[in-house]
Amino acid sequence: MIQLGDLSKIVAGRNIYRLSESEKDRVYTMAEFEDDYYQMKLAPRENEIIYQQSGTLPHIYAAVMHADQNQKIISQIYSTIRMDATRLNP
Repeated sequence: MIQLGDLSKIVAGRNIYRLSESEKDRVYTMAEFEDDYYQMKLAPRENEIIYQQSGTLPHIYAAVMHADQNQKIISQIYSTIRMDATRLNP
């Protein structure tokens, strides 16, 4: 039996109030999330999945991250999932 933990790695975002000044300008924004959300059909399946859950709404929103966002710092309102596509879909 294959477990989800064998196929993926989940990483929580960082507390943006503890970032250094040089890191604060690299924070992944809501606008970037929306761009990734509307363009995710064009993204390769190997890219990370980013998701956001509102503290007040029961919905979870997810998108496939664009490769340009790899160097961005994810804040605590997001988490990312990296799937091992080779094991998931051999």
